[in-house]
Order: sequence, then C-alpha cells, then structure tokens
Amino acid sequence: MAERPGRGGGGRRGLRRKVLRRLEGTFDLARLDWRRRVPPRRQEAVLLGVGTAMLLYGLGFGLAWGAFRGGAIDEELLTRVSWLLIFPSSVVGVLTYLIGANRREYRVARDVLEHMVEVEGREGLLWRYGPLVEALGLEDETARQVLKASREGDIARVEPEDYANLVHRLHRALREEGASLDPEAVRAWEALLRQGRTREGAEGG
Repeated sequence: MAERPGRGGGGRRGLRRKVLRRLEGTFDLARLDWRRRVPPRRQEAVLLGVGTAMLLYGLGFGLAWGAFRGGAIDEELLTRVSWLLIFPSSVVGVLTYLIGANRREYRVARDVLEHMVEVEGREGLLWRYGPLVEALGLEDETARQVLKASREGDIARVEPEDYANLVHRLHRALREEGASLDPEAVRAWEALLRQGRTREGAEGG
C-alpha cells in the first residue's frame, strides 16, 4: 500500500525526502549531469584547436626560416610570411575546435539519450513528475515540451540537454532544505506512478 502523504516521515519535508529517494533511485544523475560532462570536453576541444594552430604555424615558420637561412628569401619576406601564416593557422585551429567540440558533445548526447530511452519505456516516466515540477515552480516552456514528449511516448524528439537539465533542476529543488511539497502534488505524482505500474502489470499478464 502506498504511503499516505502527510502522515509520518516528518510532514512535508518527509514527502520531499520520499520523492527525492525515488528520483535518485530511478534516474542516473551522473549520466544526466550535462553541465559537468560537456564543459570538460569543450576544454579538451579548445586545447586541441590551439595545439593544431600552433603546430601548423610552427611548421610554416620552420620552412620559411629554413628558406631564409638558405638565402632563398630575405628578411622582409620572412617577416611577411610569419604574419601571413597567422590567419590560415587560426582558421584551421578554429575548425579543429568546432569539429572536436561537436564530436565530444555528440557522445554525451548519445549516452544521455540511451538513458532516456531506458527509463522512459513505452509509457513515459518523467511526465509523471509533472505535478511536482509545477508545485516546485520549475515549469517553463522547455519543461512543458519535455513533459509533453514524455507523456506522448515520443522522447526521441526531446533534446537530451533539456531532459537532463530538467531532471537536475527537479533534483536540486528537492534537495533544498527549505523546500516543501504540497501533499496534493505528491498524491497526484503517486497516482501517476501507480497508473504506470498497473499498465505494465496488465501487459505482462
């Protein structure tokens, strides 16, 4: 039998802890930590881009320096070449950064999407937290779109970053000590969860 909101567990704070435990036991928060996983990969891409630009410039200047030492070009032309090499090296470095950043972000997005598909199933899951999202003041246009797609079983149309961020916004709100949950919102959430379990049981039978 489901625990009745408002009885035991320390009142509204007890409800908050109850929902928090369920959330943490359902979603892999480490996999969904978009802000933590993506910025380090962007930094790697920056280093790769800068390194590529420096390498190309060094190779070009090395060739020009060799030509200068061999008497093929004079000092004035060497100076011009050293300046001209900056632009193409920079362009290649920027392109390398963009390609590297996109590839690394794609890997995170694919991993998050795989987790989304795992937890959502055919009936959806995150949308069942809709009453809590509303009660905690987290509802905005992006949240509505994510919850709508979850409810309609079309989670593939959701941006993985939006899904991950909504789960973490909900998690942060539930972890705040001063936060409390409306028992009505918790009852609605529990009813939606039971509805999902009932459907799964009927299909399994």
